[in-house]
Amino acid sequence: MKTQFVFAVCIDSGGDAAATHFGGGDAAATHIRTMKKHILALLLLLACQWVCADAWTTTPDEWTPAAGLQYNMTLYAQVLREDGSPVVSEGSRLVAFGPDGGCLGVAEIIDGPSGKLFSLLVCSDSAAGPSLAFQVLDGATGEIHDLQENVAFASDAILPDEGGLSSPMPLHIVSPRPILRLILMPGWNLVGLTRTLAEDGAEAFLALNPMALEGGGYVQCTVPMAGRSYWVFSRLARKVNLAVEDGAEASTTAISPGWSLVVYAEGCAWPKSAISIWSWEMGRFAPTTKESLEAGRAYLVELH
Repeated sequence: MKTQFVFAVCIDSGGDAAATHFGGGDAAATHIRTMKKHILALLLLLACQWVCADAWTTTPDEWTPAAGLQYNMTLYAQVLREDGSPVVSEGSRLVAFGPDGGCLGVAEIIDGPSGKLFSLLVCSDSAAGPSLAFQVLDGATGEIHDLQENVAFASDAILPDEGGLSSPMPLHIVSPRPILRLILMPGWNLVGLTRTLAEDGAEAFLALNPMALEGGGYVQCTVPMAGRSYWVFSRLARKVNLAVEDGAEASTTAISPGWSLVVYAEGCAWPKSAISIWSWEMGRFAPTTKESLEAGRAYLVELH
């Protein structure tokens, strides 16, 4: 409120003095109005930044600890990313969950003797037993990550039991699962599977009702195959993330005489015989050549 008041004074007061300073007359009035517009635009930009920054690290509603739990323990922890760097940004939060998924404690990042850490008070209705799982909200990115470690709750415990503020317990962010992202536009999309889908990724893909080219006609896909391309219809523009198995990208599926829907892989040696290659551009087919193929892209190919 203090900042808003100061800005209001700058904008709305001092008209006569400003007019005198700028020489008076219409030119001075115009100059003042221009200054007001610029200042107002700046205030709006700052307001948006403040609102966005606050929303960026807003704690999810489900991260509200249950009330009335009589037992507690304290955990001093430092959260480490995959590259070993600690999560230290303002707005970061560490949360503990019980076996039923209920929130048992939330902590914000604080300054410690040896750097930033979390001092997490965990409460439970049982003196011992529940295994705690953890998540972290990274204030630098606004992303929420699962953590690898589980810790057994023990009433009145302080972990680590010695020097926790100086040597907090390291907790590690779970490595994200590899995914294949499909970018779908309204209408029909020709999408290629460059990786072998994991079981849940295959289920999610089949839920899109993909169509496969088999025997010269289109049929409902039942077994997604890496290296193949499929038609997918979408009513809206959206992104779909599919879990994939670890490993290298798939090579291009062998091309049989006739038409095939395939994904082109880098360095793939396609037949030298007469071949027609088509890409799907803005809702229509466009002819292309072997020299302009892009790795990982889906194509309709005819081998004569």
